[in-house]
Amino acid sequence: MFKNLSFMRTGAISALFRLLQHPLTMLAAMVPGFALVYQLENNLPSLPFAAAILLALFALLFTVSRRVAFSFYTTWLITVVISAISLVKYKTKGFSAHFYDVVFSGSDKAALRFLFSEYGAYIFPVLATAVLAVVVGTLFFRSEKPGHAGLRTGLAMVLVSAIALPLTYPKEASFHRYFYYLQGRHMTAAFVSLLDIEYLLRGNVLEHELAQVPPQAPFSAPKLAARQCAEKQPDIFVVLGESQVDPAIFPQLKSGAKVSALMGQANGSLKPMTVESFGGGTWVSTLSLMTGLPANAFGWRQPYLTVELEGKVREALPEVLARCGYRTVAQLPMEKSFVNEGHFLQSIGFEDVIDKGDLRAPHYHMRDDFYLDAAERFIEQHRREDGRPLFMYVQTMFAHSPYDHRAEPQIVLEGEPFDNDPAVAEYLRRMVIARQALGDFVAARKADAGPNGTLVADFGDHQSLVTKPLVDELAGQGALAEPGSIAYRTFYTLQGFGLPVGLSLRRDVSTKPLDLHFFGSRILAQAGLPLSPLWQDIARLDAICGGALLGCEADEALKINLRRRVDSGMLNILSAGAGS
Repeated sequence: MFKNLSFMRTGAISALFRLLQHPLTMLAAMVPGFALVYQLENNLPSLPFAAAILLALFALLFTVSRRVAFSFYTTWLITVVISAISLVKYKTKGFSAHFYDVVFSGSDKAALRFLFSEYGAYIFPVLATAVLAVVVGTLFFRSEKPGHAGLRTGLAMVLVSAIALPLTYPKEASFHRYFYYLQGRHMTAAFVSLLDIEYLLRGNVLEHELAQVPPQAPFSAPKLAARQCAEKQPDIFVVLGESQVDPAIFPQLKSGAKVSALMGQANGSLKPMTVESFGGGTWVSTLSLMTGLPANAFGWRQPYLTVELEGKVREALPEVLARCGYRTVAQLPMEKSFVNEGHFLQSIGFEDVIDKGDLRAPHYHMRDDFYLDAAERFIEQHRREDGRPLFMYVQTMFAHSPYDHRAEPQIVLEGEPFDNDPAVAEYLRRMVIARQALGDFVAARKADAGPNGTLVADFGDHQSLVTKPLVDELAGQGALAEPGSIAYRTFYTLQGFGLPVGLSLRRDVSTKPLDLHFFGSRILAQAGLPLSPLWQDIARLDAICGGALLGCEADEALKINLRRRVDSGMLNILSAGAGS
């Protein structure tokens, strides 16, 4: 492809390359280069580390090629491409690029289809930049002859960079690398993530910590049969509101309280909840709810747990309910294979997983009516054909980004626009439309509560990245690195209809945000179902911490809970005999 470069012999092109290869030109280019790095990092203390990375890349390229200009410009091209990838991922998911993304989603066709379908406007320019980088790098390589400096010079620079990298390593990454990936360090985060490769070879931090905890008495084996769970078991419906938040928590939004009131009409007032992801990672919320595991405890692996923990978790919420005679169903807007979520859900006890193909959805971004109407049809069919109580988990999608267009433009809400910023206004509008659909679903459940009543729970999953400026204004740009900060605040509601006598819904008077991984134990309790030993312990931690693990000094109690799960065969993450 690049063998015939005769066009480079023309006077203008040849002069251009000679100019670009001049030492003074390269020196001058470093000024805008480092200005760009500062913008990408948005952080002065990490700049020395960024410079050390640039030196290391240059040294490695020079050692191999002995071409100064090629090594110089290729170093910057690599930096731009990696930073662009990290920036796009952060903009869409709130989590910088990580080396494990290649393993996690590189072969996930469903994930790739979704990314190109929903974020093609971001991804295609990045791909074009990568192709251009390869072309330009190749041209520089072909146009420059190897210099006189040899292997020793290159190895000396490699040695200097090897010393500089640990000396300039950012302190905030030393504290907890996972939170570094949430800070928006678009150039350095991907390079920092390379240090996590060690955990693929010798185990992870959590496993090492649990191995130091003395072996615990296993949870007693669950012996509950369907007839022992409850005489009358209500149907349970849990609805995940993709990318939803209570806008009233942001005083900067003039319409925040109004929109919050409109949203609350669907299923009662919005109670505060703390989740563990921002801008993306719905599957993380699902895992925390269903297993009672705080996903943050797994550090940088949090976004990849649906792959890592498949077949390794027992006694999850659907398994407990199935043992009580429930039919357990999950309805997803994505393909079952997307980030392995459907297969993970089956591994923890869901009997049926309905995905995008089963729903015959024409695309991912359907209105919530589409998903909730499909759930309604399933409920009707189930009640005709199956006498078991039903546990159904439904994910929705309408409030998902991007917000650069007006979705369902024919729907006009009173009071629009809800904000001067078009993206924020569209986000708020979609949430109101989504909650109106939920209101219809809740009304249908109230009108037909079933023979044993119905419990309806819903929660706001994670915030959208469109709220990031609002979060930064209130809590600073480091809010994503603070678990429990306003960046992780969403909401939940819990409502019962036609419940048996003696099973009235307990009033939740707490004003402290509820951690999502405690929500499952509260759902079981509100349904009047006896908790298994594991879920009793989760409920105990909930009571000790008032629903919020962060700041309640229960770190040791949490580790003991996780170690008991391991020793009970309910969490298979330690090698045999570890810590014994």
